[in-house]
Amino acid sequence: MTRPWSLLLLLLSAPAAGGQLELGAAGVHLAHADADLLLRPSIKADGRWYRCAAGVRVRDGRLVYALPGLGTLTVTRVGPREVGIDFRAQRSTRVEALALEGQGRLPGARAWLSNGAQSWSQSGVIALHKPVRGRALDRALRATGWAEEYRRGTELSWEYSFAGGGPQALVVGSLSARRFRPWVQLSRRGRDGLGVRMVSGGAGEVVALEAGQRVRGERWHLSLGPSAELPAMLERYAERLPARPAERRAPPAVGWNSWYQLFDRVDEAAVRANARRVKQLLGKGRRPTVVIDDGWERRWGEWTANHKFPSGLTRLARDLKAVGVSPGIWLAPFLVDVRAPTARAHPEWFVEGRVFRHPSGRYRILDVTHPGAAAHLADLVRRLVSAGFETLKIDFLATGSLEGRRHEPVTGMQAFHRGMGIIRRAAGPETRLVASGAPGVASFPYVDAWRVAQDVAWELPSAWTGPTWPEVVGLARNLGARWFLHRATGLDTDPLLLRGWRDRSKVHAASWLTAFGGHGLHLSDDLRRLHPARLRPALDEARQEAAMSGVASRPASLIPRRVPRALRRQRSLVGRLLGLHHIAAPEVWLTPDGRQVRIDLSSAPRRWLRRLSRRARPPAR
Repeated sequence: MTRPWSLLLLLLSAPAAGGQLELGAAGVHLAHADADLLLRPSIKADGRWYRCAAGVRVRDGRLVYALPGLGTLTVTRVGPREVGIDFRAQRSTRVEALALEGQGRLPGARAWLSNGAQSWSQSGVIALHKPVRGRALDRALRATGWAEEYRRGTELSWEYSFAGGGPQALVVGSLSARRFRPWVQLSRRGRDGLGVRMVSGGAGEVVALEAGQRVRGERWHLSLGPSAELPAMLERYAERLPARPAERRAPPAVGWNSWYQLFDRVDEAAVRANARRVKQLLGKGRRPTVVIDDGWERRWGEWTANHKFPSGLTRLARDLKAVGVSPGIWLAPFLVDVRAPTARAHPEWFVEGRVFRHPSGRYRILDVTHPGAAAHLADLVRRLVSAGFETLKIDFLATGSLEGRRHEPVTGMQAFHRGMGIIRRAAGPETRLVASGAPGVASFPYVDAWRVAQDVAWELPSAWTGPTWPEVVGLARNLGARWFLHRATGLDTDPLLLRGWRDRSKVHAASWLTAFGGHGLHLSDDLRRLHPARLRPALDEARQEAAMSGVASRPASLIPRRVPRALRRQRSLVGRLLGLHHIAAPEVWLTPDGRQVRIDLSSAPRRWLRRLSRRARPPAR
């Protein structure tokens, strides 16, 4: 029997949850059990890196490093598991990045999390390897569009990461993204060694300082603890992120989105018919949301109803409310078609030298630091809300954070915050904002929900065959890498598609994955054509409970037994149509009510496997 006094001594001597974080003459030290980490600051200025190896002064709990002829770096502990870094210039200096870097011991570690820069970027757990440097790292830092979305992930992880696989786990993550783009690089150093870089910037940002001026890097969270506590460590990190207050955040919702079968062929008649149908199917005791996606506008940047919506937006929104649904609408607020009247009439409203290229066209990026562009953006959002739309699906938001020459000398992230602030203020506190194609940490203070993965179907393949299986498996991998962010915002897993599946295991998997986000359930098939039997997975009570819980489900194991070397996907059209992929994603999930759900994410339909296994059996004797 354990005596009370011995139990008290055991508790006093046990390592603190999250590890002991201390600032001393050696640098920033984090330790827990037999794992530890030592970090020192560095700065990239005027095109080169300056690393602090010595010359530290400990003053008032801060570490002060002098860089002769350049300035002073200061590291400050701002919380039990949080540190910040800032720089004061001694002369005119162009600051590009601020970092904390070093190494330590994490016995048994074999994997780390690589997070993408925005909603659609591939994210997941991969194997620890030697650090990537030089041109390969620079390319990853500067990559945008599909080059970044289809990332291998071996170079860096944006915003946060974790490492583990042994008895202890490490969680590191930025607590802000106000001026710089934060990123993490975890790497193998010998048998049990771990290299760590936590960097604010280096992705094209430049902050010009005069002598005596100061710039602050992004704040960082660090924690070490037992591997069994890794899920709780990740949730504690997410709880510290700046976010829209939970009491003001829109709750989970059910509904319908026009995109994944109608695409830009959507018209007013289809919206009205599907609104009535979704009210019948999902409207018992609820007010479903009906989102009119891309295809309602004349062109991007010319946000007025086209000929397919003869009643106009105000009357349509009023009629949808009369049916008993909540009207929603899609827009790409930072983009304007190069042919749009606004682009021709006001060239000074756009980021100089930046054109966003997309299969649908070429687009200029609004410079929200220009008073005219800022007023234009605010007026657009107010018009849609005044027309009666209660949900705005705001898309391609990462374009607003791209570096470029603007009316005011700000970084891309500063411009992004400026633009998102304009949108939220113009929309008002009650309007639901759903962010897509958006950075994570920087978006959370403004939105009610954030997309966690790429689209679940492509336009052409989906028009022929319905949803594409590799995209659904990609959703599983991304959600497995981002599930804990439900503590900061609603997780949008994209609508559930029910047409086209011939294998029941795929319907089972797709419907559960949509529910695992915990922030609602939307359909996107044309309900006028969908057979009623197809609706059973969407109406299943267990799935609806998980979807409407407000809490994301999580993988039963955050680190797979077989850890891939890099993030992979099926890129070929033929492979997509056949449902083939090379994606490693979690298959066993834990729902908020304690249910364990196993889903089949294999690339070949089960019936193919059964047929092959029957053919391979020896004849009976």
